[in-house]
Amino acid sequence: MEKATVLVELVEELDKQRRQFEMRQPAFQETHTVGADDYLYDVFISHPHDFSGEWVRYAFMPLFQRHLAGALERAPEVFIDQQEISPGESWPLRLRVSLAHSRILVPFWSPSYLRSEWCRREYSVMRQREKQLGHYTTQRKPGGLIAPILIAGGTRLPLYPRQIPHLDLRDYFFQAVKVFLQSPKYLELEAQIRDWVQRLAQVIEWVPEWRAEWLDNLGEEEPALIQPFSYPPPAL
Repeated sequence: MEKATVLVELVEELDKQRRQFEMRQPAFQETHTVGADDYLYDVFISHPHDFSGEWVRYAFMPLFQRHLAGALERAPEVFIDQQEISPGESWPLRLRVSLAHSRILVPFWSPSYLRSEWCRREYSVMRQREKQLGHYTTQRKPGGLIAPILIAGGTRLPLYPRQIPHLDLRDYFFQAVKVFLQSPKYLELEAQIRDWVQRLAQVIEWVPEWRAEWLDNLGEEEPALIQPFSYPPPAL
């Protein structure tokens, strides 16, 4: 009975944080201008606009924001696009500028991610920045600018992630988000995120100085991003 009460209280608190996040986010993004000459965001969240978006916004983001704030000892600046995509719409300026002003990229890898031209573009832009700076993430050298999260799939994913430590959250990814928020698995997800953001906070604090030339980086499609491999990449 006590565990059930604690779980209900946690869900209510997380729902409150979710509503606050939704109220803050649009106004926060509109306060920044294209002419800024420094980082504006600590994290750029890259995910496809499909059913996974609800899980990212309502299951992942409240926990992520809270624990990253604890690790950074300040409120994190996080960009997450909440505008719907029109069929055939080109990669908009608002995303390009926001990504150029972001310290790191957190992509949510899944088959849907690979099918999204916009998601592939966001990944490619940050991948090019890594190449330019020599700031890669590998098993021997963690701390690159891309911090992937695997939420679905595993048999058709980029070749490059075989060399990148990632957070495997496939066991916590459910389409029935409201049901998931009231399950014990949600407490397990919080533990996973809490431990992961400690390393992420270090990367955020160590990124190189911002460069204006990143505003001109449109991203080039990498063949490795759409080629399958037969085994999943190494997990953290």
